[in-house]
Amino acid sequence: MKHFSLLRLFTIAAISFLSQTGFSASWQVVDNYQYVLGKQAYAVGLAKDPAGNLFAAGNAVDGGGSWHALAMRSSDQGGTWSVVDDYINPAASTNQGPGYDGGITSDAAGNLYATGLDALPGLIDNWFVRRSLDAGLTWTTVDSFTLGGAQAIPKALATDAAGNVYVVGTANSAAPVTNYTVVRKGIPLGDGTMSWSTVDKIPVSSFSIGSSANSSMLVCHPSAGVFIAGSTLVSAGKNGGQVSQWVIRRSANGGLTWTTADAYQLDPTQGAVAHGVGVDSFGNLYSMGSANQHLKGKDIFHWIVRKSNNGGGSWTTVDDFLPSPFLTPSNFAADASGNLFVTSSIGLTRKNTGGTSAWVTVANGTTGNMKALLGDNLGNLFSAGQQYDAANVYHWQVRKLVP
Repeated sequence: MKHFSLLRLFTIAAISFLSQTGFSASWQVVDNYQYVLGKQAYAVGLAKDPAGNLFAAGNAVDGGGSWHALAMRSSDQGGTWSVVDDYINPAASTNQGPGYDGGITSDAAGNLYATGLDALPGLIDNWFVRRSLDAGLTWTTVDSFTLGGAQAIPKALATDAAGNVYVVGTANSAAPVTNYTVVRKGIPLGDGTMSWSTVDKIPVSSFSIGSSANSSMLVCHPSAGVFIAGSTLVSAGKNGGQVSQWVIRRSANGGLTWTTADAYQLDPTQGAVAHGVGVDSFGNLYSMGSANQHLKGKDIFHWIVRKSNNGGGSWTTVDDFLPSPFLTPSNFAADASGNLFVTSSIGLTRKNTGGTSAWVTVANGTTGNMKALLGDNLGNLFSAGQQYDAANVYHWQVRKLVP
């Protein structure tokens, strides 16, 4: 069965603050979808192909209570959407089944990949990847993975310049149960098949990623390698406790070896977590997350964006923002004009015009929960996620940022 982690009371409190006037843009719904009226549906990922088609991926429940993994396409800049993949596993029992919980991506040739989990009988969550070679018209399953335990859950995926696919998620082994952060790599072969291997497996206690899907969790830089956002636990000092430390994990050789590209704390006695990482058209890297500071007897929560202009070799903080109430930045996107955007899960949006100016808040939050952010080929910015209706049921939603 699918589980949702949206903190609704916190969201409502945050929206009441953020609904003030004065913002230059707003998030407007361009797709509001349920597979069956009154049944849950939610979007998790967004992608664009070289032809300019937009794709959204996620999950929805049918009238019998079974879950479907869905991919939808828009060829008119988000004006209309149609289902291009409706995948259901007939072996799954009611209230179980597949969903694209890890999102969707396109490579430079327009091949599409979507990833999610299949909740099979016995409550075994099986991680899978599906691929389309024809702009979403037909799909095949190209990877199925577990570590032998009860859960294998993908959280994000991306493709590199060579067309290889990377998927990051969490999985546990059988007894003794150990939880791992896992990276899988898929290499397309000349005969149309793919070769998959696990290229990183590290205990969650050493490197942890977010608890829910976020398309900005992983990015492939054009030349500097693969980057993943997360955190680890470090000593908090003389009291012997531990706090989280912001970590950007990197492989510069296709997953063969991994190193820490950035380890950051604003205050060594307080926690910091990286929630996302992205790259602009000039090859600059950006990471975003939260960092706590204890100052004059008070805990201060900072919205942080960090930048690297040398392929992850060094990083500097370029946005240190104090939203009230506190919100965490988690998604990154660049549009066709080089403008940069970072958003929270409920849509508070900060913009850097041209990538060279100061960061400013341009949009308030929404009552939805945003999982993905995407700039299309024409300069439009889209988000994907879900929103409750009056009956307390999720709707799949795609939104567009409108000036």
